[in-house]
Amino acid sequence: MMRVMTPKGVLREVKKAEPVCEVRFELNGVKRRFAETAGSMESEPTALRLILQDVKNVIFGMWECELFIGNLKPEKVLEIQRKLLAEGYYDFSGLGYQKVPVVDDTVFDKGVSAPYTSDYTAGTQLPMGCNQMCCQADIFPQMESCDDADREGEDEQE
Repeated sequence: MMRVMTPKGVLREVKKAEPVCEVRFELNGVKRRFAETAGSMESEPTALRLILQDVKNVIFGMWECELFIGNLKPEKVLEIQRKLLAEGYYDFSGLGYQKVPVVDDTVFDKGVSAPYTSDYTAGTQLPMGCNQMCCQADIFPQMESCDDADREGEDEQE
């Protein structure tokens, strides 16, 4: 059994930890993000997708949710994977994350700057079908947990 401390300090059980390759590029004047489960560690993954233990949903029953950590150095991805394997635990709460509302606003420089996470940033999860739609409170928690100071800043910008 693996456990992680999420970026927001919640202890969760993890069923699976997958390394993910990310790339960003501009095509026809539009910035695009592509993320896919890594075929091997040789592909130099820059993110982790953690499939969390089943969460009970009152309406739909049991569903999977994920925690996504992006903009990591490939060496850091390998370090985290090894620690999960050896110790069964990793604390993600101390990595110092980019706290921006949507993934398009994050800095992606293969781990030179701070990582980003689905705990703070919407749109970071991989499109894996229906299992994402049933846990939106877990995937997009910034919608319910924004600081009042953040909300006031948004109102001033409008």
